[in-house]
Amino acid sequence: GERLPSTDETRLDLDVAMYYFVRRIAAEQNVEVESEACSTIAVLASARAESLAGDLQAFAAHAKRTQLSVDDVKLASRHSATLCLAISQEAEEMAAAAKEKRENTRKRKKKSSDAASTSKKQSS
Repeated sequence: GERLPSTDETRLDLDVAMYYFVRRIAAEQNVEVESEACSTIAVLASARAESLAGDLQAFAAHAKRTQLSVDDVKLASRHSATLCLAISQEAEEMAAAAKEKRENTRKRKKKSSDAASTSKKQSS
């Protein structure tokens, strides 16, 4: 079977990806960043992500849930009003898109069901 990467390999892959992500953001913002500074930012971002993961798990456990929710993410962002607002807006957009998808699926199923009923009536 396919060999899964070790934790160390995965960590290295994530660190490299984070480094290039930081470089890309800097380029998009027209900011020159020394290679060493970029590496430091990548390490900081990775460490913050690990800390955030622990916080999210603790929030879910406190709420007696095993699955993380958007509310956990909002709670983790409570110290930054800008971040909290952005997360809330994104969550609202995702919820609206999911609702629209469910409604469209129901409409297609109803239309298909109606077409089948009409077809049965015509063949009788």
